[in-house]
Amino acid sequence: MRVLVSGAGGFLGRVLTRVLREHGHRVVGLTRSDVDLTDGPGVARFVRAAGDLDGLVHLAARVRVRESFEAPAAYWAANVGGTANLLAAGDFARVVLASTTAVYGGGHTGALTEATPTAPGSPYAASKLAAERLLRQVPAAVTVLRCVNVVGGWDGVADPDRTRIVNNALAVAAGEKPHLSINGAGDAVRDFVHVRDAAEAFRLALAGPPGTYNLGTGVGASVAEVVEAARRVTGHPVPLMHIYPGPMPSGPKSGDPPVEEPHTLVADPALVKAALGWEPRRSDIGTILRDGWHARTGQKVASSHSPSAAPPS
Repeated sequence: MRVLVSGAGGFLGRVLTRVLREHGHRVVGLTRSDVDLTDGPGVARFVRAAGDLDGLVHLAARVRVRESFEAPAAYWAANVGGTANLLAAGDFARVVLASTTAVYGGGHTGALTEATPTAPGSPYAASKLAAERLLRQVPAAVTVLRCVNVVGGWDGVADPDRTRIVNNALAVAAGEKPHLSINGAGDAVRDFVHVRDAAEAFRLALAGPPGTYNLGTGVGASVAEVVEAARRVTGHPVPLMHIYPGPMPSGPKSGDPPVEEPHTLVADPALVKAALGWEPRRSDIGTILRDGWHARTGQKVASSHSPSAAPPS
């Protein structure tokens, strides 16, 4: 299959491009240095020059929740307008969109399923949900993967996003930061998927049944567990600074009522496993940190794979 990957220069995009090529796909990578997705004529020229394309994996987006409150129009222009420009530029038989479990909002308890009502609580989440709805109007086989936190590292590709707890813990262990700032006691739980596992899900989605699937593990790890795993995997201290007595408000602006983040956010992967045959083989927190550390520093450490998780393939 000849596949256009938008956001091919990003963290997931770089890993996915390698995985697709390893499995015989011909990949055309679209990065911001090629063209900005908000430039409709420029996108059209790029896609036209790429020639015949069978599929689109659309990863490119603006993704920072708190930033989206400050620049909602820019988020809608990139995440909705950019998606529209891609769809207008090419005739794709298969489309796979990277979306987010943030579309469900924070008012739910228990593991998120695809039947959980959507209630986006930020311009970022609202723009991604709008992109999903736009895709459902086009005559293509469309798969939406609603991702949790895609983290770790693979084959020398490290995650540069310093807003993520995993990356911040590794930065402190590497001596790049004096301490890790955490909210409350560190008992908030989040779901993490290894970037290589996420790339495999997108690969499978190109050939699997169209649909909307949550891409998570259903398990999650607390902030305290992430910190402890970082200390264990790297062999370095990770000093902490507690900066907030409870869940950190996610926006909107200073002076507005805070939007409290939920204590636990995990996504039930039952549907994506059944439909696509996907398994999160590397997504225990120890392996995520081990591979993130190796990609970041080049230092290999002993396997810290959880005995309860499936073995790496």
